[in-house]
Amino acid sequence: MASSSSPARAPNRSQRNNSSFYEYETRPSDLARDRGFFESADGQRAFQPAHNIGVKRRHVNPSDLVDAFGDWVPLPGDAEGELDIEDSLPDADLGDKRKRYLSSFRCTDCGVFVQCLDCVLSRHSLTPLHRVKEWNGTFWVPTTLMKLGLIYQLGHGGHLCCCPAPKTHEMAVMDTEAIHTVQYRYCGCDKADRANNLEQLMRNEWYPATTYSFAKRAKRAGRGHDPTGLDGTVNGECALLCWPCPHDEKNLPKGWQDVAPEFQFLYMLILALDTNFRLKSRLRANERDNPPLGDGWGYIMEEAPYKEHLRNYVAEKDVSTCIAFAALLQKDTRLTTGRRSSMRAARGCAYANMDYILPSTIIGITALYLAVSYDIACQWQINLPKRLESMPDHLKINLVLITLLFALPVWHAGAHEESCQTENLLTYLDGVGRTDGEGIERTWSVLNPISWATKEMGRGAHADAIEDKIDHHNWEKNINQGANDAPVKLILAIDKRDRQVTAFKEVDQTLSKNVRKEWRKKIDDWKADRTKPNPYLIGEGKNNGPSEATIRLALTKDKAEEAATGGGKLHGSSVTSFLVAGLQLEEAQQRIKSHARGRVLLAADQQERIQEMRIAFFSKLKWRCRSQAVYISAAVRELEEEEDARDPDLPPPNAEDVRLYLPSGLQRADHEEGCRPGLPAMEGKLREGQCCDSLRVLHSRLHAKRHLLNYHNESVVGQRAATRAYTLIERIRERVDAVSGKYRRARAALIALRGRAVCEGFRELKASDIQLNEEREVNARAQKRLSKIGSRPCRKGPALSSKDKVFSWIWTAGGGPGEDEAALHDSKEEKLAVRVE
Repeated sequence: MASSSSPARAPNRSQRNNSSFYEYETRPSDLARDRGFFESADGQRAFQPAHNIGVKRRHVNPSDLVDAFGDWVPLPGDAEGELDIEDSLPDADLGDKRKRYLSSFRCTDCGVFVQCLDCVLSRHSLTPLHRVKEWNGTFWVPTTLMKLGLIYQLGHGGHLCCCPAPKTHEMAVMDTEAIHTVQYRYCGCDKADRANNLEQLMRNEWYPATTYSFAKRAKRAGRGHDPTGLDGTVNGECALLCWPCPHDEKNLPKGWQDVAPEFQFLYMLILALDTNFRLKSRLRANERDNPPLGDGWGYIMEEAPYKEHLRNYVAEKDVSTCIAFAALLQKDTRLTTGRRSSMRAARGCAYANMDYILPSTIIGITALYLAVSYDIACQWQINLPKRLESMPDHLKINLVLITLLFALPVWHAGAHEESCQTENLLTYLDGVGRTDGEGIERTWSVLNPISWATKEMGRGAHADAIEDKIDHHNWEKNINQGANDAPVKLILAIDKRDRQVTAFKEVDQTLSKNVRKEWRKKIDDWKADRTKPNPYLIGEGKNNGPSEATIRLALTKDKAEEAATGGGKLHGSSVTSFLVAGLQLEEAQQRIKSHARGRVLLAADQQERIQEMRIAFFSKLKWRCRSQAVYISAAVRELEEEEDARDPDLPPPNAEDVRLYLPSGLQRADHEEGCRPGLPAMEGKLREGQCCDSLRVLHSRLHAKRHLLNYHNESVVGQRAATRAYTLIERIRERVDAVSGKYRRARAALIALRGRAVCEGFRELKASDIQLNEEREVNARAQKRLSKIGSRPCRKGPALSSKDKVFSWIWTAGGGPGEDEAALHDSKEEKLAVRVE
């Protein structure tokens, strides 16, 4: 770069806007270059090495800034008249030739300039849909180009035709801005031999309102590229297929039918069935025959054979064994007087409708497995093979070549019994991944808003409107899946899969080979024969969990044990008795803290109760202090040092704040010299037992809370019952908090005694670990129900998808053998069943 004739110098900071050099701001990223750039007055650029150049910003006074809005504040005095000028003739057009402008025109779409009649007709010969105004001598009035004499020439885009048709026509054209009445003439030259009158209109992009949506659907389906055209269209060919779904000879590799069984799920077709009772239209006695365009070509089946099938249908005996589901109860009784339905159940959810719709949908599809989700699939599938045999020949399905799998959608499954859910839930179906089966409900959310219009339409318009809406929805969905949805879903799926695999391995490592082999056999046997015991369902009696009375009795026993250990005396003088006494005193301190925690003002009886507990604590502590010198000499030394350092003017500490000087509370060096031999190891064993016992009790309390929430979700009615339920649940929560605190204290003491590396089996207990995944969903439903009947609603209710659940480590750590060992085994089996495949 050429340098200036004079050496570069620093800008003069004492002057502003008068210097021949202009200072450039340097960014932090420019500091690595160690260059300062300046520009001289002669236009040449010079640079010189510089070091440690900081960010320099020129100070700008607010008065120097340009106020863009302030320029509009002093409006002209005649600003109010500017709007009036727009509604009048321009001043330049007035004067000696005023009479000429009595026939002046202005086009809203072209601009505000004024045109004469000849100009406006010449200018708009190619744009007959512009909006024109005429000056009547006083103001502008709307007019039309047809009234001015414009005749639009078809076949040439408005240009002149050498042989136009002699007759002109009038037609209403609906544009995006307005509705126009246009006078036009057909082409009669050689181009007319290649396009008839209708084609000339459509090539001018003037489509009949009744056929435009149909032509658009045919275009999306690619019918224009078929040599046979629309005349060769068969039923279903105008329906836009889902691009990611497997389609033979379109997006499947060669030999896909011969892949190994463990990879056949990749080519499974998943369909969702449902009924919609809102998309109906009225039946009228004087209704004209108005058939839809392309009857049966798209999403709605051909009407004549469908009605013939329903006419021959005989109501079968009800075989409902699951629930009193509304669609099942009304499948043969729900009347639709005065309503028409095209492809939806005419009378409730009658099986005959879906029996006909399913084969009509999948006819011509090549697949090894077909998964069908339906909210009453548990009942509909029972005699389906027998009913399919009575279908017309062209709708019969070869069940030897294709395997039909039926399941309940994830959200709708909540209305079914638990035994039905575990047997038919889509989540438990191999190969479906994270599919929830509720995609058709999202389609209803798009279609339902037009139901208020479609119910007033005739048969043809009703079908065409629904077809157009579905086709547009499918088209947008296909486009978005490739551009936006698919990459994001893939990233999320990989991340969630890794989390689930990691969680499964943690659980699997805690199982013995015999247990793993037993559970695997249960699942394989059930998949091969559904009449065998369902491994996803816990045995009878355990499913309902403990009753409310049982839970109350357990809480009462806990309270009685606390009272017994809190007020009784300590006996014995052995090493074990000494350590157990210390642990009991530690528990007494925690109970005192629990009673006094978070309360600023205590009632008189509460204060008295806390004082009694403190007195009982000190009476026990007095006995233990006499034995402390025998077992822990280091504690006596530390106690004397603490007493010497304490301010005599301060009151003595409360019972809950007194140090107990257990071996775990001493320095590591005092474990050998300041304690009786074997005492730290003995406390370590007791602490390990506390950890195991705490986890077992935690399992029991969490299960009790979950079952209690389930019970009250179904039976709580009224404010009184809701308050009682909330009180009982809070008592369980307090017990869970107490047990969790005991585990944390025992774990901390164990780490102090043995070191962190030796205690890896007992992991850190976080708040997110102390919860069943099912409990989070149940708790959300319970809070919602309690808020409806008078309780205060929760601002952030918990919610967790069943596909996002991760197994907490507390269910894999377990505890020592005991009375809850079977319950722990069952809980693990329940959680692991869905992942052991």
